[in-house]
Amino acid sequence: MSNKYSLGGYKIAIQARTRKTLLVEGKDDKELFKRLNLHISPDNIIDIDAAEILSGTEFAGLGAKAKVDAFLSNIPASSPILTKFRTFVDREWENLVDQVTGDSRAWTPPVATGPRITSSGHSIENYSFYSQFILEYIAHFGSGTLTPNLQTQVQSSFADVLNLAAAFSEISRRRNAITRCCDVMQLGDVTWDGSKFILATTLVPRLRARQIVDPAGFVNDVMHAYTTKWSAAPWAQESHWHTHGHIGEMTIWVAIAAIAAYVGVPNAQCDELAFGRKDERRRFWHTWLMKVGTAALSPMDQALA
Repeated sequence: MSNKYSLGGYKIAIQARTRKTLLVEGKDDKELFKRLNLHISPDNIIDIDAAEILSGTEFAGLGAKAKVDAFLSNIPASSPILTKFRTFVDREWENLVDQVTGDSRAWTPPVATGPRITSSGHSIENYSFYSQFILEYIAHFGSGTLTPNLQTQVQSSFADVLNLAAAFSEISRRRNAITRCCDVMQLGDVTWDGSKFILATTLVPRLRARQIVDPAGFVNDVMHAYTTKWSAAPWAQESHWHTHGHIGEMTIWVAIAAIAAYVGVPNAQCDELAFGRKDERRRFWHTWLMKVGTAALSPMDQALA
């Protein structure tokens, strides 16, 4: 749907529809939920919109999640459209970070607030942070990349992959550098020595170019968080959900490429594995999600009920 609606216009549109409506943040989210809807409940097809459908002064300057929440805040609790309308947004760090100290809080399942449903972890991307998906994608990637040795290394080290991603996410957040740290990594910034990951100083000049204060200290802080907090209980068991969606995706695939390099995969293949064919990888992930049980999809499945 290409139409855009004002606040009032969208309320009218929802009420006029015969089917239920789900409002999500972005186009990729919309694509995924459409596929999930057909897979999970083909007899209960709903209308799915992305936040870009909202237009008007009430939404000026707002990001996708803020648009969704702004629309919800303007729906009275007694409104009849609430019987046929839900939203799904990234949780980000809601109830996962102490707002005063900035410290991580123990993971708890997200709690739906009326029609507002959030992801279990930081973002919808966190539903791709599984070793089985990684391995199946590498097999799909081709060129003989998935050898038995690489498969064994990925399986045995995947906890470390997630722990490094959580550490990089936390330090980026604490330094208010999330946006500046997205897509900052290149091949070789992470290496694997067979037992742990090492964040290389090759990252320092790029962090500095993005105005990260004390970039060498940033790298040291990530390594310290990775080897201490995120490699020990209870945080090591929760790193999957605490990891920032985009930063986690970047870190995970650079780490996977580092493992591939360790077992002898050529650099050109490692680079493409980490940074290439992203649309293809996203579509492959969407297809892979259709094979997992609803428990692994929670609460996305609830948004489609």
